[in-house]
Amino acid sequence: MKRIKFLFILLAPFLFSFKIGEKVKPFELRDIDGNWFQLKDYCGEKPKAEVIILDFFSTDCLPCIRAIDVLKKIKEDYKGVEVFLISFKESERNLRKFFKERGFPFKILMDKYGDTARDYGVIGVPHTIILDGSCVWRDQIIGEMPEHEKVLRKKIEKILGNK
Repeated sequence: MKRIKFLFILLAPFLFSFKIGEKVKPFELRDIDGNWFQLKDYCGEKPKAEVIILDFFSTDCLPCIRAIDVLKKIKEDYKGVEVFLISFKESERNLRKFFKERGFPFKILMDKYGDTARDYGVIGVPHTIILDGSCVWRDQIIGEMPEHEKVLRKKIEKILGNK
């Protein structure tokens, strides 16, 4: 019985997460200013963006910091792209300090208990999920990779139709 329970816990993120091509369940999280953010406000029937990037990160993760730097360039270069950083089980105080020092142009969301990360199959950071304006999961990047920026641009341009 213990083995079955352990196996279930190990596989749960994969069993309950979304898959590429599926519409995702919109979530609600607080941002670091205490305001509620709802994904449904950005995608769906009247999307505010053609591409939505959800980047799960931690401030003590160097690959995450490098990915955030890439996302800053992406945000500057693509008008139809919205980027949302989602902290993974991190304190509000750490987040405020980190972003006050660096000043990134993103909405910073807090997933204090990891519920949203679990729903989206995130088991480590960095983990970047790419949605289209209809809230359909189009692609993802798990971990750090060589030529991260080039790969991400290619995925975005595929969605935008700029092959």
